[in-house]
Amino acid sequence: MYSSFFRAGFGAYKRHKVPSLVALFSLLIGVSGAGLLLIFVNFELTYDQFWPNAERIYRLEMTATTPGRVPYERSQVAFPAKDILTAHFPGIEIATHFDATATMYADPPVLIQGDRTFELQEIAADENFFRIFQLPFSAGNAADAFSDPNAVVLTQSTAERLFGSGEALGKILYTSRSPDRPLKVTAVVENIPVNAHLVADYFVRIVPEVWAGPSDSFNILEEWGSYSANTYFLLKEGAGIEALKTRLSPGMKPFMPPDLRETVAYEFDPVALTDIRLYGRHDKSFKPGVDHVTVYGFAVVAVLILVITGFNFMNFTHAVFSFRSQELAIRKIHGATSRQLIGQTLSLISLIVLIPLILSLPLIEMGIPLINAQFLTHLEFTLFQDPILVVITAGLLLATALSGGVFPVNQVIRTRAVTLLGKKRPNPLGGRYKHSIMITVQFAIAIALMAVVFITFAQINYVQKRPLGFETDNRLLLKGVGRSGIQQAIPSMVQRIRALPDVEGVAFSSRVPGEINRGYLGLMRPGYIGGDTGFSISSFFVGFGFFATYGIKPIAGRVFSGDFGQDILYSNDGDGVKLSDNANVVLNMAAVTLLGFTSPEEAIGQPLVLGPASDLPRSVKIIGVVPDLPWQSPKVKPLPLAYAVYDGQNDFLTISFRTGDFAHLIGEIERIWQDTGARHPLKYSLAADNWLRTYEQDLVRGRIVMAFAVLAVILSVSGIYGVTLFDLGQRKREIGIRKTLGATTRRIAGLFLFQYAKPILAANLLAWPVVWYLMNLWLQGYTQRISLGPGYFIAAGLCALLVALATIGFEIMNAARQSPSRVLRYE
Repeated sequence: MYSSFFRAGFGAYKRHKVPSLVALFSLLIGVSGAGLLLIFVNFELTYDQFWPNAERIYRLEMTATTPGRVPYERSQVAFPAKDILTAHFPGIEIATHFDATATMYADPPVLIQGDRTFELQEIAADENFFRIFQLPFSAGNAADAFSDPNAVVLTQSTAERLFGSGEALGKILYTSRSPDRPLKVTAVVENIPVNAHLVADYFVRIVPEVWAGPSDSFNILEEWGSYSANTYFLLKEGAGIEALKTRLSPGMKPFMPPDLRETVAYEFDPVALTDIRLYGRHDKSFKPGVDHVTVYGFAVVAVLILVITGFNFMNFTHAVFSFRSQELAIRKIHGATSRQLIGQTLSLISLIVLIPLILSLPLIEMGIPLINAQFLTHLEFTLFQDPILVVITAGLLLATALSGGVFPVNQVIRTRAVTLLGKKRPNPLGGRYKHSIMITVQFAIAIALMAVVFITFAQINYVQKRPLGFETDNRLLLKGVGRSGIQQAIPSMVQRIRALPDVEGVAFSSRVPGEINRGYLGLMRPGYIGGDTGFSISSFFVGFGFFATYGIKPIAGRVFSGDFGQDILYSNDGDGVKLSDNANVVLNMAAVTLLGFTSPEEAIGQPLVLGPASDLPRSVKIIGVVPDLPWQSPKVKPLPLAYAVYDGQNDFLTISFRTGDFAHLIGEIERIWQDTGARHPLKYSLAADNWLRTYEQDLVRGRIVMAFAVLAVILSVSGIYGVTLFDLGQRKREIGIRKTLGATTRRIAGLFLFQYAKPILAANLLAWPVVWYLMNLWLQGYTQRISLGPGYFIAAGLCALLVALATIGFEIMNAARQSPSRVLRYE
């Protein structure tokens, strides 16, 4: 029985080659696309779950709020917090911290082996690090790894890079942080898996003589006002995190210095290790975080793609089985039970979907590199090495296919045989209106995704083209020049760069477009309300020529010039940094408003007191006002900002140039850099690329959604194509009668096209409100944004409508052109 049933079933598919190929193609691309998204979602949702005791590990984050200052949110805390956790909070079993300077500064330490240097990622941790982050040891052991203060622990890949296949234990290395301190390799650990928020190539131990600070007056290991320690703790088994949360902030306060306790409000927040990727703060992290809305949003998109795919297969299945209705009736008359027919049918469907199943697996494997390139992830999917993912993908395909086939097959089989033997084939979905419902849902999904694409790229285009107030084109950024250990050679280097024929300007600064480097100046306006406490205004230290290098014009007053000695706030003559009195500052409009001035002109020449953020109160004067410039990101509202001259070497050097031969310019600058004696490569980027990174995630998200919007349209169109073929097969007699009564081909085609246009138009009414609500929330994240006019929604609806009608128009015209005599000759 199965043999004859399968032969008849495959024969039915063979007789309808075009709809069969369309259905299988839509099944293939639908499941492949959804599978790709779900692999990405699974990768992100399982971040850091591989660590032993991951469910009990937490990172301590904090928010510090000072009066007059925007709340300061950090993923790091002060170094002393770690010992307080273990000594005064009984629910904590152990705590550790590591230094974040490798991610905080533009010039991280360099590993030195003989005359070779390696720019690798360092983690400087305390002795408890490997007790919480239990990496497997391939050489040495966790107990002895950090027993020596001068120990260095390498990852497997770093050991192979430095020593090849030779023995690494006992070898001596150095770092640029302390070039005279020999480090002995005490252990080698396995590489940290890619789905971890930590990144490290080697580990060193924090020792006070290296990390204490540049003078006896400052010790970062004891300083509560410096936030640079990534701090983690392991809860005791059975201890509750909620009770600990309520005790953390008040429990930490008594151990802080009195001046901080009284002036700064601290809120400490433990974040689960497995939540850091999606919900943690990423201000100075090794990897950029992924917005949890994006991850869950892609999970929703995957489900929607599967919904469309299931509807398509349902249309295809019930169309084929309606053509087989008389065959099924005869089988029922000859004694076949409904259960037998359903089992045979589902077996047949399962065999048919083997084709897209086999093809979807290599498609997913080929798509993984594209996802990795877009999201900078490290997804892996290999046919013969990931059996679990293969089973999941196969299950997805079978579930989609069977869910699309069970309902129509069940309806056909349960219909009475006398009905199935009638001349008019029954509609197993119970009526044309159910077709319309499916089409409406399919196209609502497609239209929604297309509208999201249009709005996303319109906003990104707006961000790219709107004036920033500063120039990013033809601006080269050199990073870390102020922290490279070659300070004596930097002035000569700058002079040589400035003398290059294609260079127009050179300037130091503590910030550049797209880089975050927060600092504050405590400014008070004498006689103004609030002057008793002053305002903490974000600082931006620059060198002479900075404003000219970026093409920034003042709104009022002037900018800094080397012709005025009082324009220097901080100077460094080799004997240390000195703070000047009666210096000048430049404010942005947000700072002018905060200090109570009614106009930028009113602020010019006004005195301020530089007080709480300095050792001694100093008098400064406002000499200029510049616009509120979005240095950090188009999604962050510009903060009150005070520009001041630091006559020394800041982290960044900006070079404006006029050449089109960028490679030649970089070659010249690299030669000059090598002459300084630096032992590590020059780090540089273009200012335009730095700025692009501030909204790159939205750009990437838009591209991915665009790809799946196109996929949704293809799937929806293939679905309506299948419905059209079925419907035209059911209504051949109607078309013949209409032509006999005088209807023209154009009129019949128009009637059918309008019939299929109605559910697509209804889909717009379903999609538009949802998209408007969600995209309006997304746009709130931008300080400058487009308005959500009707054009984006109408364009998405028209695109879907035109593509659908163009696809089915050919079949409808063919059906309308048929001679009535061919259709009605057997009536």
